[in-house]
Amino acid sequence: MYPWQVTRKFPRLEEDGELAPIDFIARHPVFTLDELKAAYRRMGRKPKRAVDTLDYHVKKERILRIRRGLYAHPKDFIDPWLIASKLTDPVVISHDGALSFHKLTGLGHQISFMTTERTSITTFNEVIYRPIRVKELPSHRNTEEHLREGEKVRVTSVVATLVDCVALLERAPEPLELLEVFKDSVKTVKASQLIDYAIKLRNRLAVSRLAFFLTCARFELMNEEIGKLHQHGVQVPTYFARKQRTKRDAIISKWKLIVPPPLQELWFSSVR
Repeated sequence: MYPWQVTRKFPRLEEDGELAPIDFIARHPVFTLDELKAAYRRMGRKPKRAVDTLDYHVKKERILRIRRGLYAHPKDFIDPWLIASKLTDPVVISHDGALSFHKLTGLGHQISFMTTERTSITTFNEVIYRPIRVKELPSHRNTEEHLREGEKVRVTSVVATLVDCVALLERAPEPLELLEVFKDSVKTVKASQLIDYAIKLRNRLAVSRLAFFLTCARFELMNEEIGKLHQHGVQVPTYFARKQRTKRDAIISKWKLIVPPPLQELWFSSVR
């Protein structure tokens, strides 16, 4: 048993300035060097001593170094979404990462997250953490705040996640798997919400892809919603995914999308 695994109830740091560094570590299964340094300051200790403390515990294999400046307790399951949330600041877990967070898919081997900061790809426990650098993070209206082991994690909402995946296929499951997610969401997500969010992205291809998925997943679309999809979708025949085009691609005239054979089969089976 490590020193911080002693069974006792730790008071909150801000309520008791006399806590030792070991108490901070006990309450934070994943933490950054900056967070530990800030705790040292609140305790009235010298922040530079935090580095020595971590080096000692890493050498004793009491703490894992995930990457420079990020640490975790050595246990069988280290929350991957909590890791993602601390790779830089600010972070909003999104795309495939948000799908798995919301239990719409399994974890897989990749978690994407949005950030306004420049940061590198990190690999830990066979999971690849891939940043998506954006000028501005999604609004609070399109994100949710959740607690993971007592820590706050911000994730895109289910509506935003589904549309973001349609807009950026490289950070989403394969289309056939993504369609299954849409089918599972028919009873819990409103088509109007998905359409309105897609329109706000000002991405015509994303709107048309969304129209395709909504149709194949058998969402009930009102005439007004169909009109919005036509108005804000692509206006000329466009490849569903240009990088994955084949010689057997065909156009789905209703949404002006050129799709590969597997998606053609989905379309024709859904409109029968």
